[in-house]
Amino acid sequence: LTIMSQKTNIYINIFDSLKKKRSVQWIFSYFLKYIDLIFIPFQIIFNKVSNFKIFRIIFFRLLPLDKEILVSTSYGKYFINTNDRIISKKIFINQEPYESKKVLKVLRLLKENQLTISNLVEVGANIGSVTTTFLLLDKKLTATAIEGNTYSKNYLDKNIYINNLSQRCKTVMSLIGASKKDVFFVTFQGESGNSMVFDTLNKSYIEKYTKKMNLNIENIEKRKISTLTELDDIPIISRRTLIWLDIEGYEYSVLKGIKELTTKPIIVFEINPALISSTQKSPNLFIKNFEDLFINNSYSNAILLNKNSNNYKVRSGFLNDICNEISYSNAHGDILIY
Repeated sequence: LTIMSQKTNIYINIFDSLKKKRSVQWIFSYFLKYIDLIFIPFQIIFNKVSNFKIFRIIFFRLLPLDKEILVSTSYGKYFINTNDRIISKKIFINQEPYESKKVLKVLRLLKENQLTISNLVEVGANIGSVTTTFLLLDKKLTATAIEGNTYSKNYLDKNIYINNLSQRCKTVMSLIGASKKDVFFVTFQGESGNSMVFDTLNKSYIEKYTKKMNLNIENIEKRKISTLTELDDIPIISRRTLIWLDIEGYEYSVLKGIKELTTKPIIVFEINPALISSTQKSPNLFIKNFEDLFINNSYSNAILLNKNSNNYKVRSGFLNDICNEISYSNAHGDILIY
């Protein structure tokens, strides 16, 4: 250690003596003066190349794993991690927030149908792209963003903060379901957006799902869930509330636990026929119970958020019709219901 310390002191002394020489000072000042001229051409070339999507795809693939980067998009800035090969990858490649086109479509449909919202409750907020896009587009809106994955919640907090939305958005770490109980929370490698809640630890059942969806399990942990009604962190749910759900097949359980569903909050949720067929013992019964939840609470219209924005009257069989349109492949669809 003494020898190393002596060598360090020698280097410091040499550096200090060099700093005093005019020739060294001149070279350094010259370097600072022309550094922009040296690097600006490379920056211009990179900016031009990065305008092409194919180069962003290649560049993302070349980035090292577990690298955190800041991306500027059409609606806000986002910290992303290269370990996330779906949501973060799409944000980086498309230079727009994940699901932003869907947010724009929902806002347009709300206006066309004379529906007004004052607060957003997003369950399964992931890194916050949906909530952030809503808040940047509607300056009067407030939001509660709920995420159950610790990894994603960390990025959710960062992204709400860097977009100066902390005053209008509360973030909550929680899993949401139909009632307070213990569940099993499964996370998957490189797929933070596909984290999933299972009511029972049936490993063969979970393996069947992961195989069908081409996923690799990262971790399984026992967690507690609560209902949206029981959370103190959200405003009163009403007709002016938009509930946004993207929770990998657990949407029905979340909605079943909302006592205020009688006030008919506007809901956007994802439905995946392939997921239902692979995770439900009786898919047809599950869909019927899902339909009854809306029928019994006097919902009237459902819009499939596809190219045509097909409108369905809420009645017996409407959800089955939507599933048939989506088809029982690996496709999924999003529904706006009011």
